[in-house]
Amino acid sequence: MKSKITDIKPQKRRSKRRSIFINNEFLCGVDEEIVAVLGLKVGQEVAKRKIEEILYKEEVKKAKDYAFKLLSYRPRSIKEIRNRLKKKDYSSKVILEVVKSLKRLKFLNDKEFARMWVESRIKTRPMGRYRLQQELIQKGIDRDLIEETLSSYREEEEIELAKELAQRKLKRSYQNLDEVTTKRRLYGFLQRRGFSYDTIQEVMKELRGVDDERE
Repeated sequence: MKSKITDIKPQKRRSKRRSIFINNEFLCGVDEEIVAVLGLKVGQEVAKRKIEEILYKEEVKKAKDYAFKLLSYRPRSIKEIRNRLKKKDYSSKVILEVVKSLKRLKFLNDKEFARMWVESRIKTRPMGRYRLQQELIQKGIDRDLIEETLSSYREEEEIELAKELAQRKLKRSYQNLDEVTTKRRLYGFLQRRGFSYDTIQEVMKELRGVDDERE
């Protein structure tokens, strides 16, 4: 018996979803957009390839909706989206199509993501170039693009940020420590934040003056 679409029913709780029935048996639920794009109609004969296309289009739509949900929380790198979709067990083919579509629509752009990530980090959680570089590598950003992005993060700016962090730490956390312990802990703190040895040394030169102000 040939396969035929015997019914396309609106779903009760989701008005934009349609239930597709093949030979009076439920095939799947799909978005109304897929029904329109594929020109699905009751009484239409469908070959196995057409049924596979319906299922594939629905899978892509679900994956894309999930990606949009992730992007609504914060910008994401291409690698982040790929990894999250992979964790949801979407196939490589589906993931590739979703990523290509989001790049074409400019929802995924690693260059813009890297710029926004660095700006946000410097503003909300100041850190050195090394830490920023490592974070961007983890996000899957190309190394040349990382260098290009961090080229706008000037050495003078990095030193000033390190000084500000050091001053806050001295006033809030290290008030009752001796000078040797203070310097050791401060060095470790700035190192964990990804500041270079030269930057930390520059901050340490001014530590004595900060200590005097603290007293």
